[in-house]
Amino acid sequence: MNNSLTGKLTLVTAPAGFGKTTLVTEWLSNGLPDGYRERIGWLSLDSGDNSAVQFWNYMIAALQTVDASLGKVSQTALQSSAVPPVRAVLTNLINEIAAMGDPLILCLDDYHEVNIADIHEGLEFLIENLPANMHLAAISLKNAADKSEFVQAFAGSHRFLTDYLVDEVLSRQTPEVQKFLRRTSLLERSCAGLCDELVEDVDSRDILRQLDRSNLFLVPLDNDQRWFRYHHLFSKFLNLQLYEKEPDIIPELYRRAADWFEREGSPRDTLHYNIDSGRLHAGS
Repeated sequence: MNNSLTGKLTLVTAPAGFGKTTLVTEWLSNGLPDGYRERIGWLSLDSGDNSAVQFWNYMIAALQTVDASLGKVSQTALQSSAVPPVRAVLTNLINEIAAMGDPLILCLDDYHEVNIADIHEGLEFLIENLPANMHLAAISLKNAADKSEFVQAFAGSHRFLTDYLVDEVLSRQTPEVQKFLRRTSLLERSCAGLCDELVEDVDSRDILRQLDRSNLFLVPLDNDQRWFRYHHLFSKFLNLQLYEKEPDIIPELYRRAADWFEREGSPRDTLHYNIDSGRLHAGS
């Protein structure tokens, strides 16, 4: 745990009852190097904290237990009637933390309870721009119902992210679902009919229901949940899998997508996928 202080984030993840919180509290109480003690903010989360304004207010309050002057401007902005973009609020907070100079540790307990994309994106921004004097320890359940916070947290660590996605996500799927995920990853947006066009001999609607029940990085794009996209980091990972395992079929997949959108009367998408397939460049 002390070695992890050289990085921006430590994620402690294991099934319920394995002692994650006990480990971290013992580390904070007895194991920290000199200079870090008494510089610890702690935020315990639950399912009721899925409001971006509330989450960031609570996080700032946790930081203020270390230094009461931290985040007052950001807190005022969050409480105003016209709340500014989260990145603007966090930029101000990041600058205050950097100016403070002294080391600071923030612990987020039960982060898996958070399932709001805006919060994940804000936390990703915070981690990417974290001042050198701050470290974030996130405690989360392994195989939590919502996995996207794990991917967000490790967005900058591609080797670790890839290992996690292979070991904990893709390897747990059937070969049929793995093929489905790879082939549909090249689509900017998808629906069951379009997926059927790219992946033969499968029931795309049933697979999509499975993926949705598993919370497997699906982002719905409409209220009817007909259209969806993959989380952008998951999509990039699946794209790499497609290029490694089925590179020869990629132009054909683009052609199939273009043909489907042409039948559906969507010229913009038809043109987009025709260009990607190389069909227009070839003069066909």
